Amino acid sequence: MCRKFLSAKSTPAPPPFRFLSTPTINFEKNNQEDILQFFNKFMNDEIIDYITNETNKYANKWSRTNSSSSRNVWKPLSSDELRIYLALVILESIVRKPEMRHYWSKNPILETPYFAKCMSRNRFDQIKKYLHFVDDETYNPATHPNPKLNKIFPIYFREKYNY
Repeated sequence: MCRKFLSAKSTPAPPPFRFLSTPTINFEKNNQEDILQFFNKFMNDEIIDYITNETNKYANKWSRTNSSSSRNVWKPLSSDELRIYLALVILESIVRKPEMRHYWSKNPILETPYFAKCMSRNRFDQIKKYLHFVDDETYNPATHPNPKLNKIFPIYFREKYNY
């Protein structure tokens, strides 16, 4: 049996990235409360279009060189399809299943028909495989403001660095 002893004086490690701002959100709530309105505050059309374009670029680059079967041929992702994908990802945190494939199962015990009505499992897996937030060709570790965050940098720091 292995035990870990913590002293009463131990303190947690400092966070790897210091938060230097005051946490606030400016959000006007209208009379018709709408969760989509809240989601769009963070994932607006500009961000969705950016992610869609980067995902399509990345998928085209890799599917041309690495795909041999017709099943894996990349069909361009649309902004609406990305929104559906993100909605299903959020829904996965509400409807919990032990394995991803169970969301598309036809077994009456596991069945969640809403997922299959929104998107096929193959398409979901394909988007998940190629989902991309940055143009890898423009990345230079020597000049990047934060190389450890380069894969999400344009989304995470979009306002500060005008990405």
